[in-house]
Amino acid sequence: MVFWNIIFTVLLSCFSFWAGIRVEKFYGKSVINRRKKEIMKQSYSSEEGFIPACVDKKLIYDGLVHYFNTEKPYLDPELTISEVASHLLTNRSYLSKSISLYEGDNFCTFVNRYRVRYALELYHRNNKLRVSELATLSGFNSPTAFNIAFKAEMNITPGEWCRRYKVNHLDRKIGVQKKPPNKQT
Repeated sequence: MVFWNIIFTVLLSCFSFWAGIRVEKFYGKSVINRRKKEIMKQSYSSEEGFIPACVDKKLIYDGLVHYFNTEKPYLDPELTISEVASHLLTNRSYLSKSISLYEGDNFCTFVNRYRVRYALELYHRNNKLRVSELATLSGFNSPTAFNIAFKAEMNITPGEWCRRYKVNHLDRKIGVQKKPPNKQT
């Protein structure tokens, strides 16, 4: 009897798939729907929002960090969360929730943080680059977007940071040490 129920269910599922009809119309509350509801109940956490239990948020986040560190997709000014999620074999929602959980930020802030760090590396290698060149080479669409992201990350404008870097770098290069102010007694 169980064998025939299984055969009937498989045939009905195949037919419903072919015809575009949902199995629930024939069974009402199907076993499949009950299982989905059980998973949803197990997965809900009020502090993290809803992510199914079968989705490992840490795995998604670790994959994202590895992808950004090795492939440097943030250098593409047209990068989207959908492209990154697709590369990581997940969806936008899970990726966004993973970033929020482990970084406390959204996708754009996460990407901009990598872009600003890359701009700092570029400037360390070549301090003759202008701010607009750093912006373009780091994946920003405009110098204005670069200035805003840089200031949010570093609490200083990129132009001011570059000036300070040059002064400190030049002092170290020629061996000048800043003297403490004279104390008069």
